[in-house]
Amino acid sequence: MPSNTDSAWQVFWRRTLLVIIGFGTGFLVSLFPWPTSQSRTIAKALSEVLHAEADHYALLLTSWNHLEDDVRLIPAVEGVALHLAEVLAQLHSPIENLSFEFSSSAFDKKTCTKIKSSLEQINRNLTIVHILGASLPKELRDRFAKATGLLHHRTTADIMVTFSVIEQALKTGDALPSRMPTPLVVRSLEHGKNADMVTLTKNMLRDRQFRIYAVMVGSYMGVLSLLDELVLILKEELGEAYVVPQEVEV
Repeated sequence: MPSNTDSAWQVFWRRTLLVIIGFGTGFLVSLFPWPTSQSRTIAKALSEVLHAEADHYALLLTSWNHLEDDVRLIPAVEGVALHLAEVLAQLHSPIENLSFEFSSSAFDKKTCTKIKSSLEQINRNLTIVHILGASLPKELRDRFAKATGLLHHRTTADIMVTFSVIEQALKTGDALPSRMPTPLVVRSLEHGKNADMVTLTKNMLRDRQFRIYAVMVGSYMGVLSLLDELVLILKEELGEAYVVPQEVEV
């Protein structure tokens, strides 16, 4: 019959052995990086696409007052637009497979599908504005800039800030600030409210240049509307930070 001392040593040894195994397992696990979830990888890829679209928007502003630059940049703009379209198309299958991933990430299949669709439309609309704008005469280019507030410094700041905040949220999963310079469509129209208002006539609608102008306005407002939509999507999924009461003036 074993003594109490022998039983105590057996218990001590077993517990010591379990502790050693635990430390050894923890050490081995720490040597291998924890695999990134598919949803985070996709969200980062979407963030990189949005960054490229922000660069495209900045390029549009930079070259707007130099028509010869706009014409010269058309091949490059087309190339970038096709590349981004291919990148987004390649994300279709990975996003569909998110249905089978067990993850606590807010970027699930439904959310990533919405974001991808918005980025595809932003890419298309920016390309339309850039390419068609190169074919407009200076008079209509000036009217477009004035009507949309395209070159207004405050409008530019609002849009670039929105691009940046959305990109960062996609990259990190952090909540968006409660106060954002949105809706961008409303702000753009406010900055362009002093533009000359014209009454549409049959002759104007028959004019090919004016029809191009109208398509450009619709496409540009589409870009701003889609950015507003992305802000709402991310706020719904990630929440809001730095909440400021609505009655407080900022």
